[in-house]
Amino acid sequence: MSHPVKTTPMLDQYYRLKAEQPDALLLFRLGDFYELFGPDAELAAPLLDLQLTSRDGRVPMCGVPHHALHQYARKLLEAGYTVAIAEQMEDPALAKGLVDRQIVRVLTPGTVIPEDDEGVPRLAVWYRDRSGWTLAVAELSTGTVHLVEGGLAEGDLEQLQELWALWHPDEFLSNHPLPFEVTSRAVTADGWFQKVSPLAVEKYLASAFHSVSLKSWGIDDPAHPRLAPVLWALWRYLESLQRRSPRHLTQIVWHALGGSVRIGPTQLAQLDIVDGPYSLYRHLDLTATKMGSRVLREWLERPLADRAAIESRHRRVVWLVQKALVRDQLREALAQVGDLSRRVARTVLGLARPRDLAAIRTALSRIPTIAALLVDAPDASGLDPEDTDWTELATLLDGLIDPPPARWDDSPLVKDGLDPEIDQQRQLLRDQRERLALLEATERERSRIKSLRVGYHRTYGYYLEVTKSQAKEVPGDWQRRQSTTHTERYSSDALRELEHQIQSADGTIRARERDWTEKWLQAITQSADRLTRVSRRLAEWDALNALAEAMVRYHYTSPQWVDDAAPVVIEGLQHPVLAQHLEDYVVSDLTISPPCRAIVITGPNMGGKSTYMRAIAQNVLMAQIGGGVAARRFQMPVRHAVLTRIGADDNLVRGQSTFMVEMEEVAAILRQAGSRALVLLDELGRGTSTYDGMALALAVMERLATADGPITLFATHYHELTDLAEQHPHMTNLTVEVVETARQPIFTHRVIPGRASRSYGIHVAQMAGLPPTVIARAKAYLKELESRHPSAAAPAEQITLFAPDPIWEQFRQSLLALNLDDVSPREAWQWLQQWQARLGGK
Repeated sequence: MSHPVKTTPMLDQYYRLKAEQPDALLLFRLGDFYELFGPDAELAAPLLDLQLTSRDGRVPMCGVPHHALHQYARKLLEAGYTVAIAEQMEDPALAKGLVDRQIVRVLTPGTVIPEDDEGVPRLAVWYRDRSGWTLAVAELSTGTVHLVEGGLAEGDLEQLQELWALWHPDEFLSNHPLPFEVTSRAVTADGWFQKVSPLAVEKYLASAFHSVSLKSWGIDDPAHPRLAPVLWALWRYLESLQRRSPRHLTQIVWHALGGSVRIGPTQLAQLDIVDGPYSLYRHLDLTATKMGSRVLREWLERPLADRAAIESRHRRVVWLVQKALVRDQLREALAQVGDLSRRVARTVLGLARPRDLAAIRTALSRIPTIAALLVDAPDASGLDPEDTDWTELATLLDGLIDPPPARWDDSPLVKDGLDPEIDQQRQLLRDQRERLALLEATERERSRIKSLRVGYHRTYGYYLEVTKSQAKEVPGDWQRRQSTTHTERYSSDALRELEHQIQSADGTIRARERDWTEKWLQAITQSADRLTRVSRRLAEWDALNALAEAMVRYHYTSPQWVDDAAPVVIEGLQHPVLAQHLEDYVVSDLTISPPCRAIVITGPNMGGKSTYMRAIAQNVLMAQIGGGVAARRFQMPVRHAVLTRIGADDNLVRGQSTFMVEMEEVAAILRQAGSRALVLLDELGRGTSTYDGMALALAVMERLATADGPITLFATHYHELTDLAEQHPHMTNLTVEVVETARQPIFTHRVIPGRASRSYGIHVAQMAGLPPTVIARAKAYLKELESRHPSAAAPAEQITLFAPDPIWEQFRQSLLALNLDDVSPREAWQWLQQWQARLGGK
């Protein structure tokens, strides 16, 4: 890149590093700040709300404090920029001439490691050839790579889109345009997917995985021909950014299409599964660690669809339920393990601080305890023996002082007694500081200046300080070093000799502590693959322990899995979250016996239809992640998909109405709804005319209610669907119970067999606080419409309201419907004004 003709050695160094990453904003370490120069500074200053300055009046610059690097870098990343970090590679105090600086890492949206331990940035690599595609989604902050493969059929590409939306990569590489729109940041793929021999790829990946062969990873399996180029591109790209190998990125998690419950982000949102303060995830998240919490969320987003795997996981949960002491001790030990996976990732990527190593040391000390607690775990699912012995690494890390300092350049780092040379130099420092105190006393007595003191300045070193009024009394062998407003500072031969000895001892200590730091970091890096593996196992046990704690705390029961031909039986069903917040929660039941496959649910608004369906779906997902259920009895075949259309949405960006979005979602449901799916539809067809909506609802229900159709629950206000259910062999009716009283109907919120007689919409409107005059008019209109359509057939699309009956009859009905005790004077005046206008008055 071009730069000003007149420059300095430091700016030359900056421009040389900038040329290495011309597309990135370069943050250049200068002392306690990271500085940007030239065009980078002009671009970044307004984004970071910084003031532009200049050292020479020509080159603009701005800077951020080193301790706030992450927060400023995140702003630049969110603005769409790449950020390169140039660090000082040597101690400025020891450097001869210009301090050596190098770019140590490049930050991008998918590879940044959050400082706040929240969120998991993801980098995706998608590779397609003539026979199919492979997707790798890397989580650099946890050491995990998610892998999935598929063909080019429409169904496989549809599942790819669902997985992409679920993982939502922040950044991606691909050798072919994706078959759908994405908002992730695309990386230019030139060079990352260049052709190379299989042998070269295997050699490179074997080095990356630190193994002689790739058979244990399944990478050389002919059934996965695209896997090697995908991982090869992934590793090379990460190494180019991190300037080191991501040695911890070895936790490979395979996701077979159809191997987990098919549920997309839209369904997860509609069912309140993972997001929001009252989500199922928040309710179940009784984990002791952040990494356990992440695994629990992962399970809820991708529940198991294999009965054997579900039952195996649930056996471990029940085992923990039965062992209260183990459960409590496990939670206590895991809390001390903390977020081990992220600590390891930070160390491997050169971002660790002393506290990270101290946390890893603490975690290693708890692993033997956890292994002992899990020795009798079912299905031999405890920790592997090779993952329990960390004596060598723990002993090495035990040399780090406790508690550790905040930064590596703070001292002390090494415990006393670990390094004889450090101990010797520390003793010298202690002796020399005593000699400083003795020198101060000697010079005070010799000069007879009682206010004399010995001080220290980072630039000028040690000095003898006196007030300006006493400067004339200093001994002749002192040398002036600095003047301040009120004092004069001097040195002496004895002080300089002592200062040299102190600096020498301090330098020796720092050099030895840097050696120990390198040993600690290198040892963790070399064990990164084992540490990442054991972190995953501990995180899974943390999630299992949380599910067990939930079963105990909320009195959940174990689900019973049956064959597809068996009936669905749920007794005492509760919504897992709401039941814990409502003292008078009313339970309901559900029975679906063959040949029935579909349920039509009618009842009043606010009666609980949607809550009932969400309760069923949430319990299904809880059961299929291996947990308990909020019901006395829960018997169901394993579901392979949960497909929903609940709530009203529109898409303003794409110019789609609520009805259009609804129809697109229903179309997707009809394509995906196999016999092992659970389908939940709420108020289908509301966005169009009555006849259109009813016709679509009838047609959709007939399509789903077949002998080999999914289990379907359809909540509706179209009472005509209940007629269909009474005649259809694969359908039946449920309704929300309403107790009619002389004063007003009472909604019990219990779902029972049968059909609703009416919708109670006006009653709900009254409960919502609509003015009594509006309620009265609505009742009058309702009575007129019911008298005109007594058969409960489909009401006409447009109805002439006044022609059949005299307007005075309407007035009489409206007047009789008024409860004068509930009408304010203002509302009575408005009611009279409306009728006066209708009767021809002014």
